[in-house]
Amino acid sequence: MGKLSKLVNSLQPSPIREMLKAVSELKYKGIDVIQLSTGQPSLPLDEEVIEFLISKLKEDPLTVSSYTPTGGIKQLILKIIEDLKYFGKIEVDQ
Repeated sequence: MGKLSKLVNSLQPSPIREMLKAVSELKYKGIDVIQLSTGQPSLPLDEEVIEFLISKLKEDPLTVSSYTPTGGIKQLILKIIEDLKYFGKIEVDQ
């Protein structure tokens, strides 16, 4: 077998894969896990949400199915901050 490069030997495991491994182990132990970490939530969608998504996909499939910006969606971030403030989970200075 050929030699592997030094670069290959320096690679670290993917944090996402480590998280998936941990989730899998917890589920195997019978622990109920709600997985929101990898784009595969384990909660069922409401029918209203499904219908909304279908309508948006029909209107503009490329925009709906594209990646979000790395920093997140500004409107969503602001709504999350608003909810966290409302429920007393954080104090935010803006």
